[in-house]
Amino acid sequence: KIDMALSEAQRLEAIEDEDEKEAANSAPTSPTSKQLVADLESGVETDESKVDQLYDKLSSLAGTAEGIDGLRRELEERARPLADLERFCIELQTLEASTAQACTM
Repeated sequence: KIDMALSEAQRLEAIEDEDEKEAANSAPTSPTSKQLVADLESGVETDESKVDQLYDKLSSLAGTAEGIDGLRRELEERARPLADLERFCIELQTLEASTAQACTM
């Protein structure tokens, strides 16, 4: 009887050990506070890097927009004399037509 009780106790102990191993292997491991701090710092560095990159792009785009605005103003300034020249040509054609008609009379 003692041998049977002893073997039963060993069997139950082996089952408990097996259950503990399974529980340890299947239990999710929670990150340590050091891991959490490292993750947060990494995230902050990434955000700071993104902000710097966006600022650089924005600065570049602002410079490009200023350049485009300068070109637009220059084109408008050049368009004025061309418009004046076009009006002059139309007036000249009108005068030529009037002169030609006056000469035929």
